[in-house]
Amino acid sequence: SNFLHDYAKTLNATSRYRYQNAEWLIDAGANGSKSITWRRTITKGHFNSFGSGLLETAGVRVNFEDIRPEGPGVTRAFDANNREIDLFDLRNFRLNTANSGTYRNYTDDTAGLDLNVKRSFSVLRVPVALQGGGLLGIQDRDHRRESYGYTYNPANPTDPTLAPFRMQVYRDDPNYWLGQAIPWASPNRMVEAWGKNPGLFTQTTAQAVAAAQAQINGSETFKEITTGIYLQGEARLFNNRLNALAGVRFEKIHTKAQGPLFEPGKAFARTPTGAFLRTPTGARLRRPEAGLAGSLEELRLVRTELGQSVNGGYDDLYPSVHLTYNATANLLFRGAYAQTYGKPDFGNVIPNTTITENDVAEGADPSVLRGSLRVSNPALKPWQADNFDLSAEYYTNTGGVLSVGVYRKNISGFFDNRVTLATAADLEALGIEPEYVGWMLTTTVNGGDARVDGIEFNIRQSLQPLGPWFRFFSVFANATKLKLYGSRNAAFGSMIPENVNWGCTFTRNPVTVMLKWNGRGEQRFGAVPAMGPDAGNYQEKRTTMDLNATYQFNRRLSLFLNGRNILDVHNVELRYGTQTPGYAKIGITSRFGVSWTAGLKGTF
Repeated sequence: SNFLHDYAKTLNATSRYRYQNAEWLIDAGANGSKSITWRRTITKGHFNSFGSGLLETAGVRVNFEDIRPEGPGVTRAFDANNREIDLFDLRNFRLNTANSGTYRNYTDDTAGLDLNVKRSFSVLRVPVALQGGGLLGIQDRDHRRESYGYTYNPANPTDPTLAPFRMQVYRDDPNYWLGQAIPWASPNRMVEAWGKNPGLFTQTTAQAVAAAQAQINGSETFKEITTGIYLQGEARLFNNRLNALAGVRFEKIHTKAQGPLFEPGKAFARTPTGAFLRTPTGARLRRPEAGLAGSLEELRLVRTELGQSVNGGYDDLYPSVHLTYNATANLLFRGAYAQTYGKPDFGNVIPNTTITENDVAEGADPSVLRGSLRVSNPALKPWQADNFDLSAEYYTNTGGVLSVGVYRKNISGFFDNRVTLATAADLEALGIEPEYVGWMLTTTVNGGDARVDGIEFNIRQSLQPLGPWFRFFSVFANATKLKLYGSRNAAFGSMIPENVNWGCTFTRNPVTVMLKWNGRGEQRFGAVPAMGPDAGNYQEKRTTMDLNATYQFNRRLSLFLNGRNILDVHNVELRYGTQTPGYAKIGITSRFGVSWTAGLKGTF
């Protein structure tokens, strides 16, 4: 579990100007926003989480029984004398550490201007329009993160257990997975006791270094300036049955970012030519001012807050063509082509390397994974795509619509999420010391080509034609099916291969009730090479149900009630490949409960 106090505030200002007559349309606007996000834990009276373990570990045997895909149905532990340990008694667990989690101080400011001018006229009795304009967008982010870890020093050395911190106020419900109630320990009571005894939780040297490193690694700034201009022409042909729209957009994005600088080689002495000084056995000599490995002195040398900067950008032309043909009064066809791009995520723009070391003893089996490296890639370029769309739409005389569409997206320079065991060549290319060979390396690169083919279906119809009793009801359904082509590491994480929505609405003034279902297919996120060459992370397919109800008091005031996932369907994350047995596929099962929102909505 974890406990958080989040605070967020966003201020927005928007202004628009519009002028229109028979020939001219001028539309202009300006906008700005300021967002602040703030997260705290200890200063709000609780730890974020704590670390604990069995009080006695020597000779302990743990039995997992009734193995199911969700995990063992029964977990039992026995001591060295084969006596069963009660896993639901806090007196059998030692409190070891506690931590603050990640404190956040985020600001995100945006500003923008846009101008659109349209001139309508006729050429040989054909309605024609020319439109042009431009935009300026600025986004400025400053992110600061901190985290602190502490070691527990029990006031009574003979009782290092969790028992003194047993939670006093909670619902004693049986745990969903274990079938009986868990006696939770309270992070609030821990901080309360710490306030009375400052020596109860202290920082080791390693924890102090980790806190200083977290502050350095958590400092990031980012500024992006987007400018664009466009020109498009529109014509209505064949007595307005065919509408043709074509244009081109030029867009330029300039990015400046700062992140932490990590130079592990600075801890070692060098010759005047830059080579490392070495001992007779070949080991590198440490600089005296670097102190011991893992010390604060070393940290000050090898890591610099906001010490690495990038300043670059990209620009291109993006043409597009859109055609709409009205075959009859009820039937129309659409076709379109457009060039688009996809920007790298914010986390890749800022230079950063996150090193997570596993708790592996000295002399452990070399095959044991010692840790992981997550390396951003500021050199990542946007992917480019050629998009083709075809669709048909039929509108019924009773206000319904039936549509079907197909599309293809040909992508070049698509993002590949590379997850691999680091080699010496990988680390050298990234400027990282060779001591991390064999660690799990995660980064994103511009891969090869990718393709997305899709088909869409949509229907919405009132049931009034079935009789007077059905006039208050309408139904809807839509579905999307994607076929993804590319490398197994392609970053298709935001694309859901199958997605279906359907539902019904009851409307009889002043009441509106809607029931809607969402079914989503299995979604792949990334590779897990430690589980096999073709293993990956997935979100299991699931179907959820939502409820929306509104009572309209008058034209301006209404009461609403919204429920999300009202059947409390679990979210299941899978990790598997062809070598994974069925019972071991489930990684995480999350039960978030039902989310209800109620309130008054007014327009004044």
